[in-house]
Amino acid sequence: MHVRRVGLWGMLAIGLLASAAQAVILPDGSWEFTNAPAVDWAGTTQVAQNGGTGYDGDPAGGGGGGLQGDGTAIFVDHSSSGGNHAFVTPQIVGDFTVDIRLGALEATGPNATSRMAGISHSAGTKRGLKIKPGEEGGNSLWFAVIAGGELSYFNVPKTRDDTTLHAIRMTIFNTGTQVFMDMWDLESTDAGGWVYLGRSVDLGYGVTGGYPPNPWPAGEVGLGSHSGSVTTQGKILVDYMRVKLGLLGAGDEAISPEPSALLLLAMGAGAWVVRRRRPGA
Repeated sequence: MHVRRVGLWGMLAIGLLASAAQAVILPDGSWEFTNAPAVDWAGTTQVAQNGGTGYDGDPAGGGGGGLQGDGTAIFVDHSSSGGNHAFVTPQIVGDFTVDIRLGALEATGPNATSRMAGISHSAGTKRGLKIKPGEEGGNSLWFAVIAGGELSYFNVPKTRDDTTLHAIRMTIFNTGTQVFMDMWDLESTDAGGWVYLGRSVDLGYGVTGGYPPNPWPAGEVGLGSHSGSVTTQGKILVDYMRVKLGLLGAGDEAISPEPSALLLLAMGAGAWVVRRRRPGA
């Protein structure tokens, strides 16, 4: 009688095929801006409803937005553009962490609802982020959480004069009745680890009938002018944005862009081997 040996990888594949209905890709990923965001992270959505490029409200890229060729990208919107162009991550279910290195090239404004980024939790909240250069110059930054006006403020102190870029961490989490965002400075430490910059007000404020409405059905992060309004104005430079499911804090290392191991996904009668970028070990 012929006996066929099945190795470890074979058994793993059989197990995954048997539980195909439960196969899930965790929403960890990153935009490194050497490539287009959708190349770095499959499932990324490019929003260009008013003719913009995703980076730029001008269909021809006349505002200077786009990949810069050095691993960074510029997102820009001016008052003359349509205000609905951005890149949005795949949907994220649950609490998550965002490590991002960015700088403000122009102040976002002047309208109270102006914003150059957006963030939402799968609990059903979406809020904009206003981003401005900080008062200290260099790579200092100023953030406001936007929902019909400026609700919460974060000041990121200067650590360097030779760049506008500054690395920060944002965690978005649901307590069961409220949704909050915490922020850390990934370039400064104290006795507890990364310097804590504060917590937003409840991001769920005004969700029912509030402003802005929630066009995103699950947790996501968007960079750019995703509002459909000409009041969304500003210009930001981004080096990377890395997202990890779950909450990291002051004592956790910065998320790494290193690719993870191969994942075998079973769907229907077929199977695909997908190489997934997972930021963080």
